Amino acid sequence: MPIGPPGANLPRAAQGPSTFKYGMGTDFKYGVPPSDPRNPLWRRRLRTASFKGAPFFVDQQGQSSGRRTVTHEYPKRDLPYAEDMGRAAYRYQMTGYVIQFPQSESGTRPNGMYCDYSLNRDYLRKQLDSLGPGVLIDPYNPDLSHLPDYVGAIMTFMCERYTVQESRERGGYAAFEMTFVESGAMANVPQQKDSASQVQQTANQALDAAASNLNSFLKALASGDTRLLGATGFNIDTSSRGESQHGW
Repeated sequence: MPIGPPGANLPRAAQGPSTFKYGMGTDFKYGVPPSDPRNPLWRRRLRTASFKGAPFFVDQQGQSSGRRTVTHEYPKRDLPYAEDMGRAAYRYQMTGYVIQFPQSESGTRPNGMYCDYSLNRDYLRKQLDSLGPGVLIDPYNPDLSHLPDYVGAIMTFMCERYTVQESRERGGYAAFEMTFVESGAMANVPQQKDSASQVQQTANQALDAAASNLNSFLKALASGDTRLLGATGFNIDTSSRGESQHGW
């Protein structure tokens, strides 16, 4: 069976981040009051974890970020100064897994994963190895609306490193240790250069310079001024014209 997306039956929550409105009263997205003890807010926010569309389960995870600072400490001064250099990139350390399930007629489960764990394992590895950033779905659905750079946009990540562990005692089970880093955006976008236009412009400048030099030479030749001829850069033998080589 080819390795590919587990199908089109992935739940909406597993396909991309969703917005969540806080406040008292009824939550219109989930239809349950936030204060309902039988269905607390954190449980309603849970969703299937995935990276670039490859779903997996999460055993535990950790996030890290903060402010990048440079600490300045001065002689004869007890008070330091911490210079803010910007926000540190978001990083995720995830311990995930895929597991074998009883076979079904369609070969997939309601959450979109294959029943055979090896297919989910291979597809997740394929996406982790693939080039470029992708959407990482955090199963706990954190609110990142406080980040101004991602207003109306989706934060994407790249997989820095991952390991897969399987054992004989736990057949049908593969554990993943994955490290993700925020991909962000390029600070300095390289400018596109039109090489053909640059070559043509340089050639035109060279032709104009050659034409100007040739005009100066012709004027000097007509006047018989050997000093002016020498200034043009052309070597002219004036001995045949009976002129002094010293230009007198």
